[in-house]
Amino acid sequence: MVYYTPHLVENNTSKGISEYEFEDLLQHKITSMGPVSISNDDTNDKNDIVWFSAVDYPYNGSIINYNTTSKKFNVFELSKEAGIPISIIEDDRGILWINDHATSIFFTFNTNTNQIKKYSTSLPSTRITSSLPYFNEYRDGKLWFNEHEGNAIGYFDPKSDTMVEYHIPTRSKIWGNTSNPLKFAIDHRGSIYFTEWTENKIGILKSNSINKIPLFMNVSENVIELNSKKEDKGEIIHISLYNTKMNNYSKTDLPKFEVDDGKVEMFVSSSISKSGQLWNITSNFSNDKFLLSDISSDIPYNLTLEIKPEKNLIPGNYTLTVSARYENTITYSKIIDMIIL
Repeated sequence: MVYYTPHLVENNTSKGISEYEFEDLLQHKITSMGPVSISNDDTNDKNDIVWFSAVDYPYNGSIINYNTTSKKFNVFELSKEAGIPISIIEDDRGILWINDHATSIFFTFNTNTNQIKKYSTSLPSTRITSSLPYFNEYRDGKLWFNEHEGNAIGYFDPKSDTMVEYHIPTRSKIWGNTSNPLKFAIDHRGSIYFTEWTENKIGILKSNSINKIPLFMNVSENVIELNSKKEDKGEIIHISLYNTKMNNYSKTDLPKFEVDDGKVEMFVSSSISKSGQLWNITSNFSNDKFLLSDISSDIPYNLTLEIKPEKNLIPGNYTLTVSARYENTITYSKIIDMIIL
């Protein structure tokens, strides 16, 4: 790992650049390392702890922190089920958020309990089956991330279990309708600049556009339970969709959307599989395609989602992502805990 001390750096020299040797890590099998991040935990000195991931392709990896004061490494080895950890960021509670860059999954890791909780992005709007979350940042209570093959920039708000994904207009047919967004940076105004790796472009999601969302939703359940042994018994989730032009009914501070109409399509994905596809589970919306104009400016647009188990469903704790996508430009999702008994 290389670091530099700004006041010691001289142009055209290696002065001010230092290297940390990984002698303490030789007993761990590490073939590649991901991006680094500084601790955001208010209980720590933010300048003391550096987090980064280490990958053992193609199976799994580890989470490592380095204390720049004590010069010590601390390694947290992940199970194979955790996937391929790449970008890592710590929130203000000391919880780590990690992207699995081989799937559609991002997850939290609690270093005190070694507990992992997985989340799925919405299904990709591209011709590729997995979205591949890559880089991430934590800002103002939201986890920001990009989707390398999902061709989107998005955020997840853990307090409201809400995820919003902004789909990038650039779409290369050669690369499966993606621009391959890689790293991004958030400026002091909240605008997001990102690179489109294969398209030789730099994109921007302007801060004044982030809250311009055509609709939002509420769901009736925060948690659902399915019994893997009762294939004929499912759960019904009631969904209410709101047009952001609804002044009297809107429970958000979202501004009015400038476009009056367009196609809306409903999706569901889950952390039960690496791709986010539902495995051994069926889903059925009462209506999965309609127009934005079908959502009245006076009352919510109500529909249902039925989730039913199938044979060979594996018990465990998962999450379910219920999504409404507007014209392949914006996807608004609610994430629900799903317990399989």
